[in-house]
Parts: sequence; structure tokens; C-alpha cells
Amino acid sequence: MGMYLFLLNKLIHQNKWRSLFMISFPFLLWFMVVPFVTDTLDESEIPIAWVVEEETNEMNTIAQQIENHPRIELTHLTKREAYRAVQTNEVEAAFLLHDDFLNHIQAGKMNEQITWVRSDKSFFDSFVKEKVASEIMRFALSSKAANDVTQYRGLTTREDWRKVYQHAEQYWEPEPLFQMNFVPYEEAEVLPENENSFQSKGYAALIGFWLWYAWMIFVVLLLSLYKWKSQGIIERLRLHQGSLIPFYIRFYLLTSGFALLLLLMICYLSSRPLQEFGFSYSSIIYPSVIVFAVILMITFSFTRIFKSPYLFLLVSIVYSLLSLFFSFLTFTSDNQSKWQVIFPHTWLYQLIF
Repeated sequence: MGMYLFLLNKLIHQNKWRSLFMISFPFLLWFMVVPFVTDTLDESEIPIAWVVEEETNEMNTIAQQIENHPRIELTHLTKREAYRAVQTNEVEAAFLLHDDFLNHIQAGKMNEQITWVRSDKSFFDSFVKEKVASEIMRFALSSKAANDVTQYRGLTTREDWRKVYQHAEQYWEPEPLFQMNFVPYEEAEVLPENENSFQSKGYAALIGFWLWYAWMIFVVLLLSLYKWKSQGIIERLRLHQGSLIPFYIRFYLLTSGFALLLLLMICYLSSRPLQEFGFSYSSIIYPSVIVFAVILMITFSFTRIFKSPYLFLLVSIVYSLLSLFFSFLTFTSDNQSKWQVIFPHTWLYQLIF
């Protein structure tokens, strides 16, 4: 039995260069891409236009606190320059502080004090908007504290107000004095075991690509069946053994096991450099195995339906590519169509998310 499997495996992978390429290609590709991706994540900054009518110490302090974030690059522009920069995509977005902004914030008037200008191509500015809002709220709370204290003590000079304001600012460093940690209700029972849970849609797309690659490897390995049929090997096995069922079982176990092992290795390698960003291997392993098992059965059925190797290869490639690309609509669009369920990648993304 063991010798039979060894010889069958040797026959499947008799083209050593092809087997070497199938194994090494994803790893070479990953080692080429990872340095570029990680460097981009570490060095990229989000250009933002910052427009104020009047430069003051307080306004400069707010801008400095926002710009202290390593991913944000503020550029001080006029209103006209900011609109032009957004239209030409020189900046991701622009934040225009309205007239008398400082006095309104100090008085506790928070609504409609900033105009947020963006384009259809803006993507990362939502993150900056939250940072701007948090710094404005910090300034407003410290200002409110300064107003209350100066009023209570009867202090009237601007210098007294600034001293109280600076004292209130101390309670924000290194972290706010008062904080609340929220636990999502739907994850409350399993949160401790899933602190590094799968969160990135980009990571899901990467796993989807590797799933497609392993799928194609399995398709290439199945082409050996058509070759052996044309050479009469399958017929001789049938005459010798009487039944081809044991042969097919062993053949599909070897080929599917090879493709599955390759998929697991690639997914594990992909998760290692990205763990510091919160990506987890355990969060995708079970969905990937389940969906890939279904893919193997679908592809196996193709060999029984299509007698021509060219037709089998064409249908497999077209179906797998449609599954890869159209299934991205699963998490890029709120309006999902029912026809998307015919693609295995859709099941993968639904299981993950």
C-alpha cells in the first residue's frame, strides 16, 4: 500500500521542475511583496490640508497635536488652495475651520464649526476626521474647564485662563484621566480567545488569492488523468485491478492533500509578517479548509463532466477567476446579489466576516 502510494505520487509529480515551480512561486512572490507592503505601511503619510482664518497659539497647538500622529501630514493652505488641492488629489482631504472658530469652541458650541472637504477618490480621510474630532473635543473640554475655574475664582485676565487651561491639559497625558473600555455585546463571551481576530478585508482578499492559486494547482494536477487516459494507462489499470475506484481514491487523496498542504503553508507564511497589525492565522484556517474541500469536490466533478482536457481547463480557469473577482463584491458593496452564492470565494468571505 505504502509503495503503491509512493509510486503514484512519483508519477503525479514526475515533472520535477513543474512541481518545484508550483511550490516555490507563491513563496518567492510573497518574499518580494512583503518588504514593499510593510515599508509602505510604515512610511506612508496621509496628506491633509488645514485651513484656519487666524493663527493663534491655541490653533497651532491643535494642529500640532493632530500632526504628531505618524500617519498624518498637515499642510497649511488658504481656502482656495485647499479646494484646488483636493480636486487635483494632492491631498486626501481638507478641513476648513470657520470664522471665530476658537471662541465658539471655548463657549461649548461644537456643531458645524468645521467643513470637511473630500473627493470621490478620498479613502483614508475618515481616519483623520476622527483624529481631528478627538483633538477638538479635547480642546473644548479643557477650555470648558478653564472657563468654569476662572469664573468660579473671579479671574479675568487671559493669562489666568491660559494657566488653568494648561493645567487641565496635563490630565490628557500620557493618556486621558477618565476612559471607558467598551466590549461589543455580540463578542462579549468570546473576546478573550479572539483578541487577534481577523479584521482586515485586505487580508481576506490576499487569502482569497492564495485559495485561487491552490485551486489552480489542483486543476493542473488533475490534467494528469487526461494524459494517462490518452496513453492507455487508466485502461490497463482497470484491466489489472478490475475496478478503478481504489485508484481514484488514492489519486484524489494525494493531489488534494498536496494542494491543501500548499494552501495552509502559504496562508501561514502570509500571516506571520502581519501579526503586528492584528491579523491572525487561526481566524482563516477553518473557513479556508472548509471552502477548499468544497472546491476540490466541484473540480473533481468537472473531470467527470468534461471529457476534453482543454474544455476542463477552460471551465476551471473561467469559473475560478469569476469566483475570485466577483466575490469581492461580498464585502465591497452593501447591495449583494443572490447570484454571488455560486462562487466559492463568496462562501469564504461570508464565513470569515
